[in-house]
Formats: sequence, structure tokens, C-alpha cells
Amino acid sequence: MTYKSVFIASFLVVLFGWTSMAFVASSAGVAYAQTAQKITNISASDLKKLYGEGVTIVDLRRQDEWDATGVIDGSIKLTAFDARGKLVDNFRQTFHEKIKPDQRVVLICRSGARSSRIASLLSQQDGYSGIYNVVGGIMGWIAAGYPVSK
Repeated sequence: MTYKSVFIASFLVVLFGWTSMAFVASSAGVAYAQTAQKITNISASDLKKLYGEGVTIVDLRRQDEWDATGVIDGSIKLTAFDARGKLVDNFRQTFHEKIKPDQRVVLICRSGARSSRIASLLSQQDGYSGIYNVVGGIMGWIAAGYPVSK
């Protein structure tokens, strides 16, 4: 095991939001330690199924983005990042008030990048254990022909 291999494996975990270092590390041929993350990356069709089950959806985009594309009915609208990409000061506190750490929750943004960052933050630092990240975000949802409300 080399430091370079461990660095590459760790970088890929952060970059792609993989929920377990096992895949990355075994692919790189290095020893690994399981991460404590509880994040599942899902597609728009997976979200459609979870939506039907009544799972809570949190839309992390900004007001201008909600206005432009609409939102999934019943979503909690909670802006995570401002227009400059800075985490909104009271985001974590507000999220904790609305969502319990053991509650299943779907995070969605425009493309899946911001929601992946928030999923990692909530899992690693705040102990959330049932987080779903929508890969492709609201744009993938709309492209699949699923409804939004404006």
C-alpha cells in the first residue's frame, strides 16, 4: 500500500461521493477502512419510487432556480448555497429542525453536485444515516418526464 494509492482512493471518494471506500480501494489494490457514510446515489426513476413511498425530499437550490424549473410537489425548499457557492449560515440548523438524523431523506439540486456535497457533510459531521442523493438532480427528473410544480 502506497500513500499515493490511498490519496487517489480518498480523492475519488470525495469527488464522486461514493458511500464506501471499499470499491475504490479494492480497485486501486490497496487496503482500506470502511467509511461511516450512509449515502445512496439514486436516479430520477429511483426517486419516483421513493416519492411514491412518501420519503421526504429536500430541494437545496435557490429561489431563482425554483422559479426557473419548478419543484417536485411536496418538497421542502431549503437553500444550501448562496449564488457565490457559500454554504448558507443557518442551513445546518434549519435542516436539523426539519429532518431527524435517522429519517430517510432525498436531497436534490440542479445536477446532483451540491446535493452530493451536502449529503457528505450531513453524513460525516452530523450523523445522518438515510440520505439519498439524486444524481442528475432536478434536470434529470425533468428530462425523464416527471412532473414539477411552479
